[in-house]
This record gives sequence, structure tokens and C-alpha cells, in this order.
Amino acid sequence: MPNEIQSLLQDFGPGLTSDLISVLVENGLSSAAARKRIQRAEDDYSRMSGLRFEKNARFIYLTEQYGSRQFWDKFEKACYGSGKSYWGALTTLKAKGGVVPLSHFPPRRRYAGRP
Repeated sequence: MPNEIQSLLQDFGPGLTSDLISVLVENGLSSAAARKRIQRAEDDYSRMSGLRFEKNARFIYLTEQYGSRQFWDKFEKACYGSGKSYWGALTTLKAKGGVVPLSHFPPRRRYAGRP
């Protein structure tokens, strides 16, 4: 039986944790309780690794949603609304047909005092 967070992700699709918190708050929870509920359910959903949006929000989804049209539409919407630097990267990739040559990424420079 799916828990509350799984049910929300099934109903609303993938999205930012901040959006799920808003839905839970509208249903009567405090912001702190909503954040804790999402945190406690983290074994029941997946999240985009390494990407953090405004106010430390994360993009979460159910495993079966990954790669679907809804997944990519919601991810793009999240980037446009809350992750402007991610939005720029996405639009660049789309303009290049989804592929960017490695030569467009300069080698990492080492600075004095840093390994």
C-alpha cells in the first residue's frame, strides 16, 4: 500500500519537494511536519542526484516515472521556475540536439593551494 508521499507523486507526478510541501500544507500540515514527512519517506521515492534547487529543494519521482514524458516535462518546468542555471543548460542541450561536444568544456584548472 503506497504511503502519502507515493500517492502524491502518483497523482501529481514528479516534482520539487517544495511543491509537495505546499500540497501537504494546503491539506493541514505545518511546513516543518510536511518536510519531515517527505524526509521520512525517502526510501519510497528517487531523487535527481547532485541537483539542488532554490531553498535546497530536490526533484523527486517514483522509479517507474523516470524517463517518461511527464518526468521530463516536470523536470523542465522545475528548472525553469526554480533552477535558472539548470534551465540554461537544458535549453543549450535542446538547441544542440541533446549532445554537446566535450571540446565545449574546458579542462579543469588547478588553482594554487588546491589539489
